[in-house]
Amino acid sequence: MGCDIHAYIDYDSPKDQGEIDLVNYFGEINIFRHYALFGLMAGVRGQYKLFKPKGLPERLSWTTRDKTVIYIVEKTEEKNENSYTCEYVEKWNLKYTDDSKTRVWDPDFHTHSWLDTNEINKLLIEYEKIGGKCFALEAAYHAMLHLEDLKCHPRLIFWFDN
Repeated sequence: MGCDIHAYIDYDSPKDQGEIDLVNYFGEINIFRHYALFGLMAGVRGQYKLFKPKGLPERLSWTTRDKTVIYIVEKTEEKNENSYTCEYVEKWNLKYTDDSKTRVWDPDFHTHSWLDTNEINKLLIEYEKIGGKCFALEAAYHAMLHLEDLKCHPRLIFWFDN
């Protein structure tokens, strides 16, 4: 069974421009399966290790959060691919995201983490040393640098599935 990565860029609204204190969603990054890279990013599947997983950041955009949760519905007929019934949640002892009990963390996802711009730079350098090249991650890094110039404090948020 393979392991894939789900990666997104979030950033803060620049406070010096009078914007509301929000976490914004920039976009999804399509990083292809490469276990050496996954190992460097969070110790997943690869023989190389650079960063330990940090969990999800404290500040997360609603869009990114929605991609890692499953919603709870009361009736089976309301269920879709992104929802579970209360009975299913209790049967499998899934973890609610908060006290509202309206969402659970997707049980197929694991090793949530995030990296800032400086960490992405270190990652790209180390990955290149072992012969790796990831154009999507390089593009994400340059977008993050621009957001950093705007004082938006971007971060690459990611997790894995099996």
